[in-house]
Amino acid sequence: MLGNSTKLEQVCLNVLINAMQAMGDGGAIRISTTVSSFDGRGFVSLTFADQGAGIPSENLPRLFDPYFTTRPDGTGLGLAIADRIVTDHGGRIVVDSAVGVGTTMTVWLPLAGAEDTGINQESRE
Repeated sequence: MLGNSTKLEQVCLNVLINAMQAMGDGGAIRISTTVSSFDGRGFVSLTFADQGAGIPSENLPRLFDPYFTTRPDGTGLGLAIADRIVTDHGGRIVVDSAVGVGTTMTVWLPLAGAEDTGINQESRE
């Protein structure tokens, strides 16, 4: 995979910070990676699964909007920045969340030589 390691580190930190903040009373965050192929293209996925409060469905479409936050002390920039970096690397962030259960964010990044992610933008919602 080709990419800017500093920026990709920022993606991981932003997603992890968001997950930690969602679990105010503690819990576990599971992180995993896989290499997969879809439509003949290779991808690496980084999956972050938390045991937080989950994201209400009405907030999912705005999740990556700059300045959107549900926290009184939040800036709403962490996930927006992460999404921009991932998009700039030709990837996508896919979100699966259930209120009261937790959230899983999967960062899909193309392997070197992969031209198009083939991941549907709507799958984030």
